[in-house]
Amino acid sequence: AFSRVGTLSGQAPGSIARVFCAASRFAHFTAALLAAMDESEDVARPLPLVDREAARRVREAWRRGLDQGATLIAGGPGSRDRDGVRLAPTVFTNVDPSHAVARRRRPMPILCLLRA
Repeated sequence: AFSRVGTLSGQAPGSIARVFCAASRFAHFTAALLAAMDESEDVARPLPLVDREAARRVREAWRRGLDQGATLIAGGPGSRDRDGVRLAPTVFTNVDPSHAVARRRRPMPILCLLRA
């Protein structure tokens, strides 16, 4: 879901933004995803975004996701940001398809997990 190519950082067109998972497999899938992220320090570390405006848009998406009731399970506002443009990949759960974070069109290092 998150590119390890430092220049992409989840920003390339075609990056995975949403994962629809059957409700019966949702907890297992979520646990497996988080375990995979934990196993690779490289996957979860902050990567540079294109510019400060892109970083601002990601922070705004975080805020809107949280305001609309999504649950942050990885990355997000608490992630380390040394220079204003390095942000960790973020995973939200409890996302409704109507939430702004699930409907965004710009590629961002944010993955939304939705129950199918």
